[in-house]
Amino acid sequence: MTSTDPQAGTLAAFNAASPGTAERDVLACCASGTFARAIADGRPYPDAAAVAAAADTAFNALSWDDIVEALSGHPRIGDRVASGGWSAAEQSGAASAGEAVRQGLLDGNLAYEQRFGHVFLICASGLSGQDMLDQLHARLGHDPETERAVVREELLKITQLRLTKMLAATGPAGLATLSTHVLDATAGRPAAGVPIQLERRGPDGWSPVEASVTDADGRLRWEGGPGFEPGVYRITFGSGAYFEARGTSSFYPEVAVTFEITGRGEHYHVPLLLSPFAYSTYRGS
Repeated sequence: MTSTDPQAGTLAAFNAASPGTAERDVLACCASGTFARAIADGRPYPDAAAVAAAADTAFNALSWDDIVEALSGHPRIGDRVASGGWSAAEQSGAASAGEAVRQGLLDGNLAYEQRFGHVFLICASGLSGQDMLDQLHARLGHDPETERAVVREELLKITQLRLTKMLAATGPAGLATLSTHVLDATAGRPAAGVPIQLERRGPDGWSPVEASVTDADGRLRWEGGPGFEPGVYRITFGSGAYFEARGTSSFYPEVAVTFEITGRGEHYHVPLLLSPFAYSTYRGS
């Protein structure tokens, strides 16, 4: 019987990998050797839900030393990290923050490390730099036991997101991929930190797919899931919030671009050329 699960191919690739390769791939999601071995040894998995459940079980069994080992794989929030990696995409909100927020994160990180003895960790996907700074300040008031519990929760959320993306990266190329790039035409540079929502139209209306922000180069590539089935999608750019953060008035509170994915195995690039009183878009490559 042929599976209709869109992740069947990705799971098959992970299940068939050698033990060393599987552990290496999981270590990229969580830098705990104990965790990586548990997930690799648990193969084969029947579906994506089984991988997530195994991650929960393995994570709950980790000692604090295992957690500290995993934290070593995470840079400080706000530090410049190499593009193309998990952290660069996850921390795009901090990378695009203003100087005051970046300095606040730097000072807050040092205070946090002095208090708790390890890096400040937060599941940063979709958060602005100010969001992260606010949570950092709040968590500085925790006692060590409370903060350790929060760190475990945040690390598990990050790990689950990365496992989903890792499995997607090993999957078939039959589905479409999607990206965008926003250019601030008035400044002549990439528009970093633009809030973006992606939705798909179904029989009951629009359903959210993901919310994020553009990175320091004004780019965003959707990596969650195995890819995109043909259908009608909408990207909503938070143009008003972007210009407001820069002290500039604008005419469009948001820009919604609706488009259709018609083919499999193709890449769809939907760029936006943006100014306070005009915008343009097209299908790029």
